[in-house]
Amino acid sequence: MRTTLKLFCLGLLSAVTLITSKAAESRDEKVLIDKNNIESSGLWIYNNLNHAIFEAKRTQKPLLVTFRCIP
Repeated sequence: MRTTLKLFCLGLLSAVTLITSKAAESRDEKVLIDKNNIESSGLWIYNNLNHAIFEAKRTQKPLLVTFRCIP
């Protein structure tokens, strides 16, 4: 019985450790993943204001610019 309880606790601890390590991605990693997803979608122009202005004029669509400071 004790062996079963020890194995259960060890398995539970392993599962909790795995889950928290995945949730502990650094903010920098999350930002880089988000940036890659945005750039690969082709729907956003990221970090190139001159190109965004050119595309807005070419397509005659409004332009939304967001300036972000990521510490």
